[in-house]
Amino acid sequence: MKVAALIVLCALAVGALAFVLVYGQTMVLERKFVAQFKVVELSHDGTRIVRISGWSGHGFWSVKDVTTQRVDSSIIVLVHLFLARPRSTGGFQYDVPIQDGINQIRFGRDQAVIWSR
Repeated sequence: MKVAALIVLCALAVGALAFVLVYGQTMVLERKFVAQFKVVELSHDGTRIVRISGWSGHGFWSVKDVTTQRVDSSIIVLVHLFLARPRSTGGFQYDVPIQDGINQIRFGRDQAVIWSR
C-alpha cells in the first residue's frame, strides 16, 4: 500500500513539474532576436502613438503577452514568450501612447532604445 501511494505521489510530482515547465515557462524577447522589427509613429484622435511590431526569432516560442513599465522618462516594453502551442504565433503588434514626460521607449530587459522624442 505504501509503495502504491509513493508511486502515485511521484507521478503527481512529475506531472506538476511537467506542467510548470511546459505552461509556466516564459522568457522576455530581446531586440536582437526580433525579425521584421518596425517602429512607426502614429496619431490617433490627437494622441501620439508609437506602434511596435515584429516576429520572435525563437522558433519554438510564441508571444504570450506584452507589458510596459514606466521608469523615469522612459517606457520599457517587454514581450513575454512561452513555448509554442497550436494556434499561437510569434508575431506581435503593440501600441504605446506617448504621454507628456516620455522621452524614450526601450525594448526588452536589455532596454535597447527603439524610439526617442
